[in-house]
Amino acid sequence: NTQSVCFGSSYTIGSNTYTASGTYTDTFTAANGCDSIVTTILTVLPQFTVAISPTGPITICNGSTTQLTLVGVANPNFSYQWSDATGTISGATTSSYTVSSSGTYSLEVTNSNGCAATSNAVIVNIITVATPGSLSTSNIMLDRATMNWAAVANANHYDVRLREQGGSWSILGNILTTSKTKYNLSSATTYEWQVRSACSADSSSVSAWSATETFSTLTPCTVPTNPTVAN
Repeated sequence: NTQSVCFGSSYTIGSNTYTASGTYTDTFTAANGCDSIVTTILTVLPQFTVAISPTGPITICNGSTTQLTLVGVANPNFSYQWSDATGTISGATTSSYTVSSSGTYSLEVTNSNGCAATSNAVIVNIITVATPGSLSTSNIMLDRATMNWAAVANANHYDVRLREQGGSWSILGNILTTSKTKYNLSSATTYEWQVRSACSADSSSVSAWSATETFSTLTPCTVPTNPTVAN
């Protein structure tokens, strides 16, 4: 009787349980009083481990994805199954998995002997940035003004859009601070502007545009006319 079991498992025959490789002899007595002897050659298969990368925790922006991958070379004779906190993920049966939602993920690999091992668990967090608030405009001059707003958690940068009231928007992007001074404005002109926060460096994941803030540049002093001299 030759048997093999996976590492960490056991083999039971009659009332005896064996957990290590070896040759075991068991004697069984039948109802008629006859004995039968069974010799079992038991092999405990080597332990194997599974790891996935990156190890996490991983934080990605809403709308983005990250890929979890088996560490090492995938064996085509093995089977793969990804899981999250709710259980196995339907259709996720390859050595890599693309994640687009928050959760805790792991990979179970079953080798050609039918032995299974589960990887380390990786936490993935999806973040969404809020729309900036507390807009204000300062240092308003003839040809320039400074636009200000409150910082937003997890923002990579900010984008501002500006226009003459009723005109077309122009975007000032990749602003790393919470203010932006715009030069070369027209005097005595009303402008409106909005700001949004970007989660990702490429602005692929952004908040909605903020409420509109309005300001007017200064009016130049009028040149005196009709000078006269009297008395």
